[in-house]
Amino acid sequence: MERVLGQAIAEAGGQGRRCELVMLGDYIDRGPSSLGVLRRLVAMDQRLGVPVHRLLGNHDQLLLECLRHQPDPDDLALWLANGGGTVLAECGIGEVDPDDADPAAVAAQLRARIGPELTGLLKELKLGWPSGGYLFAHAGVQPAQQLATQQASELIWIREPFLT
Repeated sequence: MERVLGQAIAEAGGQGRRCELVMLGDYIDRGPSSLGVLRRLVAMDQRLGVPVHRLLGNHDQLLLECLRHQPDPDDLALWLANGGGTVLAECGIGEVDPDDADPAAVAAQLRARIGPELTGLLKELKLGWPSGGYLFAHAGVQPAQQLATQQASELIWIREPFLT
């Protein structure tokens, strides 16, 4: 991935264009190596030599909710219903039944296995990034509202009416 990005950056720079990367979130729950994706995001800007704007996706937010010291049982159930089991498996935790699990114990295991560096990265993800009259966000915006009044949930979850 970084080799391809590096080539694109070099080509853009060779044409005198400014290059910045905007990563739009959902780094987890999308395959067998969520933690590998997070590790690649760490210091990516230094490795590629361009600014990298890392944005929060709804799956990333679900994991953050489950990493709290006293997570809500509903948050754990929602994350597991949306693919969270892939991260649990990657962390060696195995299947978790949200009806029987102790969310605080699951959170402690996750924090220990994910580690402070990747947990810190997740906590630093931004909701959006404005550039040149555009606002980049994971999901979209509420069309009838000013950008300054958008809610976090809209930026990472909205589908309708944004899509239409």
